[in-house]
Amino acid sequence: MDLKNSSFLSIVLAAGEGKRFGGNKLAAVLPDTGRTVLEQVIDKALLRQRRADSLDSWRVLVVSNPINARTIDASREVEVFVNERYREGLSESVKVGIREAIRRKVSGVFLFLGDMPFISETTVESVYQKANQEPEAIIRPRYQNTPGFPLYFPARFFDQGMAITGDRGLQTVLGPLSQSLRWVETEDPFCVKDIDLPSDLSGQKAPLL
Repeated sequence: MDLKNSSFLSIVLAAGEGKRFGGNKLAAVLPDTGRTVLEQVIDKALLRQRRADSLDSWRVLVVSNPINARTIDASREVEVFVNERYREGLSESVKVGIREAIRRKVSGVFLFLGDMPFISETTVESVYQKANQEPEAIIRPRYQNTPGFPLYFPARFFDQGMAITGDRGLQTVLGPLSQSLRWVETEDPFCVKDIDLPSDLSGQKAPLL
């Protein structure tokens, strides 16, 4: 299977409440770019869509909670899905995305976290390229032995993805599927570092490993 001849979704998981941040961290403005945290993540998710042969072959979905959804620019080239069960953990947002992926019969999904705005474009492209080489495998970047994002999840595992629960539900799926997991080693610390506190917005703080 070739990515050029298949259809995919990039899914931005953006339904978190940001309690430790003390407010809607996804709407916080990054001082270096003047963009919000979520806008910059969406930019990264749109990279491959803009290079796709057809807009229909690659779409970007943002799975959000009702409050965060209001902050997303309606002019962006994304579709917004509201997760009404966002308080039940990240897994519910993953399932909203996978459910839509199943409905559209796509070949796989690329999962981005809405609070990881500093992932390098090189990391994103490396995951895409590895997925092109092994489209039936799960692809994930890794920085100093720490798993990161974006994560590629092929359609053959969608049923397992729909069974996850809680905030760490993805781990319960990825563990048993370790034989199908392929790593992309990277020197990019920001593929494992999310925005947790206002002090993280500068993008200068080293990740805690």
